[in-house]
Amino acid sequence: MSIGERLAILLKEKGITQKAFSNKINYREQSISNIITGQTKSPKADLIMEIARLFPDLNLRWLLLEDGEMLKANFTASEEIEQEVEGLRKENSQLKDKIISLFENK
Repeated sequence: MSIGERLAILLKEKGITQKAFSNKINYREQSISNIITGQTKSPKADLIMEIARLFPDLNLRWLLLEDGEMLKANFTASEEIEQEVEGLRKENSQLKDKIISLFENK
């Protein structure tokens, strides 16, 4: 089975259309279609990183190598929450730095 076929299975499992998926990761829908249909054999690393970000419970070894199960069996909601909290902390820090910079420039 190709990586494109596995991507199609993942999207079906998650209930996401190619169009919705391409919008969420800011990728052209035609590029996603080309991967799924096999016209593009090897997706770029940035796409793989976006897939991993969007689906933190995805087993990347399954996606890339067809090794193991599609979804991580030991993935918990708390891990997803921790990832979200870390992202929010970084965003908060960036906003704080920007606000300080704006006040210093007045």
